Amino acid sequence: MRAAHVVIDGNALKPCDQAALTAVTVSDKMPTMKLRVREIRIEKQLTQEQVVDNCSFGRSYLSQIEAGQANPTLTVLEELASALDVELTDLLEK
Repeated sequence: MRAAHVVIDGNALKPCDQAALTAVTVSDKMPTMKLRVREIRIEKQLTQEQVVDNCSFGRSYLSQIEAGQANPTLTVLEELASALDVELTDLLEK
């Protein structure tokens, strides 16, 4: 069978056949990052609606982020930090 795809194996790239591929998502390989978004929002006595008024996404997405059910991009995290008036690093669990 000819190599159809290239996958990352450590630091090296190697060809593999279609049968060798498995359904692995990025989230399966990436460590999850615990965020402090909800904790900070509550400390500042803000509702989800008040936070998203200054963001490009809605309340339901913020709810998913707070519940750990979404993987926000760096841009989204920057928006959240700005909306919560904190530094980006403050959003990360210490």
